Amino acid sequence: MRIVSALLLSAVVLSGVLAVPSVVSAQELNKPEAAKKFMEAENLHLKKLNARTDELTRTLGEAELKNLFYIRETFGTVRAVTVVQRDVGAAVKSCGKANPDMKEAMDARFKEWSDSVGPVVKDREAMMDKAITAQTYMKPKEIRDYLKLIQQTAEFADKSIEKNYATAKEDCESLLKSMDRTQEVVTELLADLKIPAYDPKDDTFEGVPEAYKKAE
Repeated sequence: MRIVSALLLSAVVLSGVLAVPSVVSAQELNKPEAAKKFMEAENLHLKKLNARTDELTRTLGEAELKNLFYIRETFGTVRAVTVVQRDVGAAVKSCGKANPDMKEAMDARFKEWSDSVGPVVKDREAMMDKAITAQTYMKPKEIRDYLKLIQQTAEFADKSIEKNYATAKEDCESLLKSMDRTQEVVTELLADLKIPAYDPKDDTFEGVPEAYKKAE
């Protein structure tokens, strides 16, 4: 039996769970040379990730895959948030340089944003570490190594995308306003993340997408 390889979310999906308006220009992705570069970057690192995921889906049972699903989803969401925080910070810095009159307000708002989101990120990371240590179907290092493969794939693909931060005054004003919304959304998203305790008898997949179930 096999589980559909939905565990193989690409770097774009992992880092694109959240988006901040008027921050990053994706125009480069529409250029053939940029698209080719992105695919080459993705394929280079996905090879190892594909192989490891295939191995896990062949050797783990349903209860194990269910628990790994929750761990991986938590990892992906936390990573997405940290990427957003990094990109927003870079955009705020660019806006401050281009619009000195906005720098103080934008720096203060971003600090407030980070101070709100940061502790929740650390809490979810601690929850994930606890779940990795508590499970018994894999060595904790094996799970962390698997997550590291996902991280490396995401980072390599992310570096292949040229990001251009909008610095026009109206774009920076939009970014400033958007932090009110994204702060609440991100905090709630992180707070809602749960990893049920691993139960070797639990193969119900309740709350898990159909694609993650093993096929007969």
